[in-house]
Amino acid sequence: MPQFKVNVKWGKQKLSADLTTEESPEVFKLQLYTLTNVLPERQKLMLKGAVLKDSWEGFRVKNGASLLLLGSAEALPKEPVVQTKFVEDMTEDELNCAMDMNTGLDNLGNTCYMNATIQMLSTVPEFSAALESLPANNLAASISNLSGVGSDPIALGKKITNELGSIMKVLAAKDQISFQPFLFLQYIYKRFPQFAEKNDHGVPMQQDANEFFSELLRLCQDNLPPPTDGASNSRPSFVDQFFGIEYNNTLKCADEAAVDEEPTYSKETSIQLNCFISQEVSCFVCCIYILLFYLVVVSLRPFPSSQKH
Repeated sequence: MPQFKVNVKWGKQKLSADLTTEESPEVFKLQLYTLTNVLPERQKLMLKGAVLKDSWEGFRVKNGASLLLLGSAEALPKEPVVQTKFVEDMTEDELNCAMDMNTGLDNLGNTCYMNATIQMLSTVPEFSAALESLPANNLAASISNLSGVGSDPIALGKKITNELGSIMKVLAAKDQISFQPFLFLQYIYKRFPQFAEKNDHGVPMQQDANEFFSELLRLCQDNLPPPTDGASNSRPSFVDQFFGIEYNNTLKCADEAAVDEEPTYSKETSIQLNCFISQEVSCFVCCIYILLFYLVVVSLRPFPSSQKH
């Protein structure tokens, strides 16, 4: 196989290369590309006035021959503005964002009832967006004045609703693995002291999620602006629009003497449906959306950490 050592002059540079005439000139040009970064289609090789074409025919090559290379080098790729980061180098928060995983809520002492309710509400896009549109509480001022927060239920209700909107923004961003709703919990304790009860060891007691859900929805009823999509005539608030239940009542006297008495009809609205099994036992059936949450959302999009509730 005829193989030659040749010199290649490119601008002010002098390069050495191996040339084999039994291979296509494209192979030699690729070798020069690795040395000069000049693309093969931009290269023009000359030897004693002869221009290299698609073959070595007429191109008299020998050891030590000096070839002239004409052509501008391809610009080197710029360094990326955002550095590539591999999964193994990511923090838990960065991994949570990259994997599009839900942000969880840390348990602040038997607060599963609160965390589950908030996470359920965050899956209602319109309701969550309405909460996010509320003005955020001044975090630094709120923390410093926490002990001095009054007991005015109206003012506390607004603070709770606004803080719930801030939590919704955190959950929607998904840029951290978990979040501590400390300020929200303190407002809840102020507004609803029953949720602040502790056992003999000073540990917060378990609370009823149904009761918390009902109280939170009532606050949202009072503090969320009415919907602006034309539904305000029949549904006066976001809570009524997305969680309201309307049912018909028929009241008829069971006394045989009043068999001819006409029944009375009425309509009622509520955000919960109470099912009374007996005089001693009654159960709460959450609104339809909660049922869908547990049947669909939890099964399809589980929260990634055991710390999340």
